[in-house]
Amino acid sequence: VRDGGIDDSYMWHNQKLNQILIPGSHDGGMFEITSKSGIGVFFPDNLFITQTRTFYDQSCAGSRWYDVRFSKQPGTWHVFHSPASAPGIAPAAYSVDIDTAVNQITTFLDDPAHTREIIIWRIKLDDVSLGDEIANILRSKFADYMITGVDSSQPLYNLSLSAIWGNATKGKIIIMSYGWTPPPVEAGKTGLFYDYATNQLGTYSDALTMENMLARCNAGQIPKLVSFKKTMNESNHLLFGIWFTFTTENILENTNHQFNQYPNALNDYYVLAEGEIGNVLLVDFFGDRSTVMHIVWNYNLNKYASYPKQSPLYGFTLLNNPELPGKAVFTDSSACVVVDSAQSTFTTKIIIITVFVIIAIVLVVFVIPCTVCYYKKKKEKDGALYMGMK
Repeated sequence: VRDGGIDDSYMWHNQKLNQILIPGSHDGGMFEITSKSGIGVFFPDNLFITQTRTFYDQSCAGSRWYDVRFSKQPGTWHVFHSPASAPGIAPAAYSVDIDTAVNQITTFLDDPAHTREIIIWRIKLDDVSLGDEIANILRSKFADYMITGVDSSQPLYNLSLSAIWGNATKGKIIIMSYGWTPPPVEAGKTGLFYDYATNQLGTYSDALTMENMLARCNAGQIPKLVSFKKTMNESNHLLFGIWFTFTTENILENTNHQFNQYPNALNDYYVLAEGEIGNVLLVDFFGDRSTVMHIVWNYNLNKYASYPKQSPLYGFTLLNNPELPGKAVFTDSSACVVVDSAQSTFTTKIIIITVFVIIAIVLVVFVIPCTVCYYKKKKEKDGALYMGMK
């Protein structure tokens, strides 16, 4: 999130977070695997890898909103990901530790060319009871990068870029807590966290195929976006996020296949939503496709820079063009049908695999040894009986 060299006369600095589109990374820290737990040890890395670049490299590629998940394993906080919820049993994998993750972000924000950059981390924990601990760690490590001089009662979605920048000489980090509550900020200190649920809307749009991604409406993404467009000039609307992801056994392979098959799919999605996409667009393997940043840049440019005297409701020359390549794939709202999400389908697969793994463990650890022991003892008993008969 930055001015990008746009002339100040376009009022870019005064745009609020709920008026712009921010590119982001789903499971932004899962660019390498350092260890696994639960039945995750039986699964390949492809099940967990969602990025190919570090936090620093993703930021250089344009990502500014990160989905980050932390777990303490053991004694040290690590970025982690698990496709199912069953602590200790579900497959889980761990990436870089918290120090590495923070250093990659602060290195980016320390660059003199990045004083007006804003990075958002939405943090989810595998153990919410440890919220106070990680909040204190992050407040300490990000002390020089957190927002200052803003009214803590003002919601995040209503802050302007200039209010967030302030007079700082470094870029800024914004932390959103998801499902856990950090301790209050001490008087006179920085470290304000924002609650995700009260600042952002939009469920994930995870799908197995691009056709399902564009067609599905069981979670109401496209209808919500159409409704969102009608209220986008209101100052009190929450941020709206879209997870444009394709989860399966091999996330990288499937994601590449879907985008290669439908290279103009993002345009199709915007057309179906009447030229709207909300405020946050998250993808896997950020930076691997220039189309994401192309869409984000032109979307923001058309809304504000090219038409400074018009309402943001107008000026979508890129998105409302009926001749957009690929638009014919899905041409009207009737294409929006109820389909299963990739997450629900994939979770079912995980459960089935887990059951088989548990059965295999029971067989190896208990059934087979007991059976062998039984026949061994039976053989010894039969042998003793035979000797007695002699």
